[in-house]
Order: sequence, then C-alpha cells, then structure tokens
Amino acid sequence: MLLSRKYPVQYFINFKLLRSIILIITCIFAASSADALVRIMPLGDSITYGMYTSPDPRTEDYITGYRQPLYIGLTELGYDVDFVGNRLSGSLAEPDFDVNHEGYGGICASKVADDVYSQLVQNPADIVLLHIGTNCLTTDTEEVERILDNIYLYDIDITVFLALIIDRVPHSPDTSAYNLNLQAMASQRKADGDSIVVVDMEHALNYSDDMADWLHPNDDGYGKMADAWQNALVDFLGAVVPDPPPPPIVSPSVFDEIVVFGDSLSDNGNLFLIENQLHPDPALYYQGRFSNGPVWVEYLADLTHMNAPLDDRALGGAQSDGLVPPGLIEQVTSYTAAKALPLSHDSLFIIWIGGNDFLNGNGDFQNAVDNINRAMERLAALEAQHILLLNLPDLGAIPDTLGTSDATPATAFSLNFNAELVKMIDRFSIDHPEVTLYEFDVFSFFAAVQKDPAAFGFSNVTEPSPNFQIENNFDGAGHLFWDDRHPTTAMHALLADRVSANLDAHVPPSSNPDENDDGDPVPPPPTDSDQEDDGGGSTCFISSSLW
Repeated sequence: MLLSRKYPVQYFINFKLLRSIILIITCIFAASSADALVRIMPLGDSITYGMYTSPDPRTEDYITGYRQPLYIGLTELGYDVDFVGNRLSGSLAEPDFDVNHEGYGGICASKVADDVYSQLVQNPADIVLLHIGTNCLTTDTEEVERILDNIYLYDIDITVFLALIIDRVPHSPDTSAYNLNLQAMASQRKADGDSIVVVDMEHALNYSDDMADWLHPNDDGYGKMADAWQNALVDFLGAVVPDPPPPPIVSPSVFDEIVVFGDSLSDNGNLFLIENQLHPDPALYYQGRFSNGPVWVEYLADLTHMNAPLDDRALGGAQSDGLVPPGLIEQVTSYTAAKALPLSHDSLFIIWIGGNDFLNGNGDFQNAVDNINRAMERLAALEAQHILLLNLPDLGAIPDTLGTSDATPATAFSLNFNAELVKMIDRFSIDHPEVTLYEFDVFSFFAAVQKDPAAFGFSNVTEPSPNFQIENNFDGAGHLFWDDRHPTTAMHALLADRVSANLDAHVPPSSNPDENDDGDPVPPPPTDSDQEDDGGGSTCFISSSLW
C-alpha cells in the first residue's frame, strides 16, 4: 500500500505557510469584492420559496429556506450581493436578509420557462440559482433547456447555477435519472459556450434527518443547500468579481487542460463511439460510460474550482500496452503526435490503468508498471510538468472476483502492482525533478468505503446494482458497483471529489518549493517518521490520511 511512502522533507508542502497565504488572499479578496455588486436571482418552486421553514412554516413573513443562510454567509465573506425577484418572503425573519426571489409553490419547469424572460426584464440578474423539477417530475430535461434558452435570450452573459435537485422520501429513481440527464445536458451546453455551474443538491442532504416532509427540507436541510450554493458561488465569483492580481507566491489550482489516459474506469464514451454506439450496451450503460452515469474524470473537470477542459483518451478494455483497443502506450503516442510541442506546462496528465492487465489474464504486474514508466518518460521528454497517478483498488474485492478462486491472486496483483508503482515513482522523481507528480491512493480509499459503507452513503459494496439488468434504468442508489467490475456514478463522483480536494491542497505554493516569494528558505514542516531526506523531484502524495 502507498501509505508507507518516504519523501524528502524539502518537497512536502508547508501547510502552515499555505494556510497563512490563503487567509491573506481571503482578506484581500473580501476587501476588493465588497464594492462589486452581484445580482442573484433565486429561481424555482416551493423549495426556493422555503416551505416549512420554522418557526412558522406557512407564514410568508417568516419563510426563508436556503435564501437566508446563503445571503448571510456570502455577506459575511465580504461579497456585496443583491437578491432580485418580484416575490418578498421572510421580511420578519431574524437576522435580516435580502428577501427578494422568484420561488413559487407547486410551479413546474414549463411555467418557469414561460415566465423567466419577463422576470429578468423586471429584475436583471448576473447569476440565476435554478432548482426546478421536483414538481411534475419526469426524467426529461426539455423544459429546463427551455428555461436556459429564455435566460440566455435575455442576456447571454448570465451564469446559471443549475442544481441537481434534492431527492424525495422515500428515494425516487426518477430523481436520480433526471439529475443524470441534467448533468449531461449541462455538460453539452457548457461545451457549446453557455455559462453553467452544476451544483449537486441530491447528495448534499441526509434524507433521514434533513427533510420536513416527503418533498421539502427542514431547517438543517435548507442550511445544507445554502452551503452547497455558497461553496459553488465562492469558487466561481473569483472569476467575475474585480480582484487584484494574485500574489506570485500562490500557484493557481486551475489547470488549463486535463488529459486522461486509461481504461473503462475513465472512459467517457470513447469505446462506445469506436464500436458504433453498440458497446457498452446503451440500454445498460449510461451514454457509453461503463457506469450508470458520468465517470470520475468528468466530475473532476466539472468541479467549479477545477474548471478545466477535458481531453479524455481512455478506452474501455485497455491494458498498459496493446493495440486493440489502444493501450496506455498507444494512447500517449497518439495524443503527443497530434499536439503542438512542447506540451503545455499547465496541463494535468492523468494515468490510471493496470486492472485489465490482470483481468484479461496477464498477471505480469512488473510489465504493467514498466509501461506506465514508459508513458511518463514520453510525457516528460515533451515537457509535461504535472502528472497524476492512481494506483489500483483491491481487485480481489470487486464482485467479479470476490468469493471466487481468483480473489487471492487478484488482491496479490493489486498489492504487487502498487508496491512496484511506488518504487518506479521514486526513481522517476529523482530522474525528473522538473515534473511534479501527484498520487492518489485508490486502494486505501476503496477499502475505507468498503469497511464503512454507510459513512459514504452506500448500503451495498459487494454486489452489482440489481438495476444493472433492467434496460434503461440507471438508478444505482446505495450501491458501490454498477456491474461486476465498474463503480456506480455515485462512487465516481465521490472519487472525483476526493482527488480534486487533495489536488487543490497539494499544488506547490511557489515554482521553487524551497523558497518563499522573497527568496527566503521555507522552514520544513514537522518531521514525520515516514519522511527521510533521500533526494529526488517534487512529488505530492495524496494519501488517505489527508482526506
């Protein structure tokens, strides 16, 4: 396992210094953004209105929903925000907040689409917070597209924060299917130039504790919705609120491109296109993914603080080598042959491969690691400077092998592969100090989820979802695995969130990790028993201990 990594002290991030930097930037940003008014329209149904807000859940003067905690949270951070809309709800609530909005109980997406243009004419907005679909619930997003069309008909520069809607009690498969379609629709519109930020409300709430009835949140639930909106807004507003140039000491957490090499765990539809949209079976797998929804690299690229275009070269069935389908070496060769050289110094190159080397009958873990090394050498020779590597999960703990005679050799392959990967990365970091390596310990992460599934929102971590065998039913609720080898989209989203958070924490604070902005030496962090000064390049280890 990767938890025993040893790296030179001078290449670990000084987190005390980084926290200080973040505090300084936050203060500067808050001061600079206080004079920049941002007009926000909360738009939707009774959930936007705030039905069942205490103390008086049906008196409009006290109805606040997510709007009150969101407004207070943003203003406390220094943002000058103006909630806009014709409706006023919560005027007697304490503490005071901006009570304007466009939330109406019982309204469906079709009515919002009819009205939104005139609402914006009366109350222009820079940002629209849209949570719609709980009434008249279908899996179709046509009316939401009409809402977006009319918003952009009014002003093409508006940014829409589009919520994946909250679930019902009990769970509604249609909600999950609707949200998956919203995600796909939003991704396509973003690719076409619309300014859309997807905010996952479905997984923001704990449905056993956060609901007032079968449809509406209670105060705790509305608070969690406010947190989700606020996190997305704070990530985004730095790009639209006037802001002084960031101090050179801080490296941006946003890469200019995310390039992915791998297999079905990262394939966002490439093999599906090659196979004339016949494989994987579109009735059982979501839009060419080997899952019931988007895969982790799609979530990673869509996260608001990453906001990087995705160039996904991964192919289902790929091994570390081989031509059919193109393996890792061929994927890298094809990519580099088509790109202007040298490669961008601000691109993030992701490599996650090796499972098929075992599952397809090749037990040579050393060959798989050697091929990854060859791919990395090729990228480094063309001046790639950021590479993220993921190790293998326990292949003996997936439904395909669990409880069979293959389980023990599968686990052994994972452990041996991961151990050799560590050794290879050690050598590579010494040979290539100019390359920053990021690692994520998938083995430990999956093990943690399988050890305590409830803590991560799962109820079954050993079997495929029963809905996998039902055509056009992509609800994998509660399951870690969609089929006998591949995770559900919920697990993909969770993986993306963990990788993204740790990437953010491990971007070096300066181009020279040994010096601060004044050229003075940066004091090393506290000595750890797992760290020793053995020389080498810049490597950022993302371990389970940092989650």
